Amino acid sequence: MKKIYTFIAAVLLAATSFSQAPEKMSYQAVVRNSGDNLVVSQTLGVQISILKNTATGTAVYVETQTPTTNVNGLVTLEIGTGITSDDFTAIDWSTGPYFIKTETDPTGGVNYTITGTSQLMSVPYALQAKTATNGLPSGGTEEQILQIINGVATWADAASTNAYYEDADGDGYGNINTLFLATLAPNGYVTDNTDCDDTDSDKFPGQTWYIDADGDGYGVSSAISCERPTNGFLVSELSGTGTDDCDDTDSDEFPGQTWYIDADGDGYGVSSTISCERPTNGFILSELSGTGTDDCDDLEASINPGASEIFGNNVDNNCNGEIDEMEIGQIHEGGIIFYIFQDGDTGYIVGEIHGLVCAVEDQSSGIRWHNGSNLTTGATETAITTGASNTDAIISVQGATETNYAAGLARAYNGGSFNDWFLPSKDELNEMYQNKATIEVTATSNGGSSFDTSNFYWSSTENQINSAWSQSLDTGAQSPNVKKYIAWVVRAVRAF
Repeated sequence: MKKIYTFIAAVLLAATSFSQAPEKMSYQAVVRNSGDNLVVSQTLGVQISILKNTATGTAVYVETQTPTTNVNGLVTLEIGTGITSDDFTAIDWSTGPYFIKTETDPTGGVNYTITGTSQLMSVPYALQAKTATNGLPSGGTEEQILQIINGVATWADAASTNAYYEDADGDGYGNINTLFLATLAPNGYVTDNTDCDDTDSDKFPGQTWYIDADGDGYGVSSAISCERPTNGFLVSELSGTGTDDCDDTDSDEFPGQTWYIDADGDGYGVSSTISCERPTNGFILSELSGTGTDDCDDLEASINPGASEIFGNNVDNNCNGEIDEMEIGQIHEGGIIFYIFQDGDTGYIVGEIHGLVCAVEDQSSGIRWHNGSNLTTGATETAITTGASNTDAIISVQGATETNYAAGLARAYNGGSFNDWFLPSKDELNEMYQNKATIEVTATSNGGSSFDTSNFYWSSTENQINSAWSQSLDTGAQSPNVKKYIAWVVRAVRAF
């Protein structure tokens, strides 16, 4: 791929050429390839358009030419002498602004792959003279150009003008392709034309970039170049830090970082300090814990915003400002709370807190529902608070508190020294599934176990004489037609 660079006069008008042929403009450019090497002695295909009002405005004149670059890669042509069906002399230069668009095919054809547009900000006297009566300044000679600076039009000698370049991003460095000759710099124009990217004010010759290896916005080592060296580099102006990073391998360590002292090691801090490096191993980041100074007791690891409330110990375990409130996942009366009675539930009492707890571990990894034979027990209730009555009905028919079937084993459990445990009903078992994750966190931290996700759990709800309801605590699937002789898992529950 080749690219074209504006050279010296670029799209500007060479005043001397108009003394012989006033109906044309001189244009010069240098062609380089993608390796920045000159393209020498090669025929180009060039299309030139003069656009009115904007850089994407209507073309008032279009022509094509096939010039040849010289041994220095320089191409010279005269706008107004190419192949065209338009009339160059019909252009009213007083009604601009005008822009010159150049399109180039480096192979000499009409497949134009290189495009550039520049504003024509100075008009030769020879062309302007025809329309000098349109309110423009009088006077001017053949060797002068009309310059318009900040809205004021004046004639100037070409030899006394200076080259200025548009500085679109305001970084003090201009775009070489936007040359404008004038005696004074227009607003937004500078004399330096070495900007590598005039759309990004962070990119300019001599810019200092700081390598930010850990991506925390603070750099260490630096490099000087116009373009950003790699994505790992940042501009000092963006971070305001220069080479202040104390550890560019750790994104948590940078100037102004806030660290919270975590004396009890529970991941929740209290007091804080600001420094680049972590002060001691006892300090944590607020960004890591999401807590800041939320720990209400930094001398006790079991007390923090992430802890479960323990009922009856007169301590605010979860730092929410309340003492001994009940919640799902809390240890209470021999088990783990998995359901709190709501208005409408049997057992709900206004002003009091009651509910259901489950054992911290399974009572069996596989035991049958019946006691050796299929009998109709009448334990068909499904609702919450009916598991106890179902269990009573099953034991009444199948034998008192025997531990070789599910309901009998559940009743025999005495966790917390309570003897009123039972096999949960279908809906009670489903509540255990709904709160499985919370239950498991408490169970495993209190000597218990997680649920068995490879097998189903028995409920106390009978379906038919030979089948009962069970549920997977992995997927939540419930099944009513499981034969009573199948060995499923049991976890007992009780009401409080």
